[in-house]
Order: sequence, then C-alpha cells, then structure tokens
Amino acid sequence: MRKRLPVFALALVLAGCAGQSGEASSTSGSSNGAAPASTIEFSDPPPVERTAVSPLEMSVVPATVRAGQTAVVVVAAPTASPDALMGVGLDWFCWDGSGWVMIYKLVTDDIRTGPLALEHPPPPGVTTTIPGLGVRLPSSSGILVPDVPPGTYRLQTGGPVGGVIPFVIVDVIQGVGRATGVVAVSLEEVGGFFIEGFEIGLRFENATGEVIAATLWSDFVVSQGDTSLEDFYDSILEQVVPAGELVVLATANVGMGPPPEVPDLGGDLRCRLEVVVPENGRVNVEVSFVNHENCLSVISGG
Repeated sequence: MRKRLPVFALALVLAGCAGQSGEASSTSGSSNGAAPASTIEFSDPPPVERTAVSPLEMSVVPATVRAGQTAVVVVAAPTASPDALMGVGLDWFCWDGSGWVMIYKLVTDDIRTGPLALEHPPPPGVTTTIPGLGVRLPSSSGILVPDVPPGTYRLQTGGPVGGVIPFVIVDVIQGVGRATGVVAVSLEEVGGFFIEGFEIGLRFENATGEVIAATLWSDFVVSQGDTSLEDFYDSILEQVVPAGELVVLATANVGMGPPPEVPDLGGDLRCRLEVVVPENGRVNVEVSFVNHENCLSVISGG
C-alpha cells in the first residue's frame, strides 16, 4: 500500500517583512507594551551572508519555498554533542540593509498546534508562549513559511544546539495565493529494488518558467522522518501548486554498478510534462524508470 506523505499544505499568515531587532525568548514572547512593528525596507543580503557556512548542518526542503507553504527543516546531530536537543521554536530574519532583523518566531510541527509562524515582536497586548520542549537530533520538522515578500531570509534555531546556533539561508518566491491545487508524484511499480539504488530530481514550474519548488526524491523521503527501503519506492509526494497551467520536470537515474548520478535540480532535467491543475483539484503524475527521455505521465487514481 502506498503511503501518502503530504509535503506542502497551504496556510497563510498576514504580515509583511516587518519587525524590530531584538532577541526573543525560546519559550515565550510578549509585546510588553511595545508599539506596533514598523515596516522595514529590506534588501538582499550581501554575498558574504549568502555564502556563510553554518556551524552545524541545517537545510530546508525544498531549498526554494513559496510564502505561505509548509516545508521541512532538517538539522544534523552535532558530532561533539550527540545527545544535544533542538527546541521547537525557530527564528526567521530578514536583511534590513545593515544586518539581520528577526521578524517571525516559527513553531515546528513537533507540537500539536504547530507549525506556526508568529509575528515578532507580537502585536501590543498579545503574549505568545512556546513550549520549552526538546527535539532529538538529527531531526526533520515541518515549518510554516511566513507570508513574506519574495526575497532572501535567514532561519536559525531559537537557541544553541551543542554550543552553536545553526542557520540556513532561505530563498522565498511569490506566495502560493488562494487558488491552488495538488500535483501528486508517485513511482512506477518495479517489482523489487534496484541494487545500486536510484535518484530522481523533480522541479515544478509555472507556465512562464518560474520555479515553484524543486527537490531530490531521496531528500523528500528522508525529510518525512523514519524511513524504510520500501518508503523510497512507495511514498507519494504531494506538492501544492498554483492552479492552472504547470510544468513538471524530472530526471530519473538508476545505479548501474556505481551509485546513481544525482540530477542537477537547477539544470536541464530530461523529462517534461505539461499539466493543468484544477482549483482545489489534483493531478496524479507517475515517474517511470524505463523511458529515460519521457519518464513522466499523468495517471488516474485518487
């Protein structure tokens, strides 16, 4: 039986790139009578900030996200502190021209009410409490991308992890909007397992070529948490996309002696499939390992 693993669910919070500099507690935040947050004229960070290396590996899947979608944040376990924990609160920053300014506190889906994106500082009279829970590492947790303008942002843990604060640079493109649908991607039945494994690169674009999302199949499966070998063959990626004309691109590589070649998500992907996604509807797409140049097809099913 195939497992349905929804990756991106639509949810919106109403705020722009606004906030004031300051450090929020990892367990709570309060307006403390502060005035409403002022709008910040933000810009892209300089190259030195975009290429900065986190002291501990941290990533967001997919690497490019849309405002208002859910995504997965992956944090590695520190070698020097294998028992280190990560809190359920994460800090979201924008670049104001001279430095990073925290504008949202994110709450992962490790708690029942998550994932959440909470304005920072909170509006006057509003107190936000985030449970002081610890998540074992390595971890894969769901987050809600704030409804921020397109741009480059920084996401980091709300406190030290093994003595360091890991971070990741996140590129946000145009929000998903209200009219959306789902492209559900599954793999053809192969009747066994590939000895040397396989890898698939997937990219979703709108009719004008704007990238909506891109991911490697292995990253998608691993991001769902505990996995078995069967999960790599039976999982279904459910991608929320704007309703209307859409292009799905893919390359499916199977290992033949050496491990499979990893597709370049930003490069040329061999297979191309044009689909029309109904508003609140669903298009089911299957990836084939047989026809390398025409590996995508629309299939029936729920």
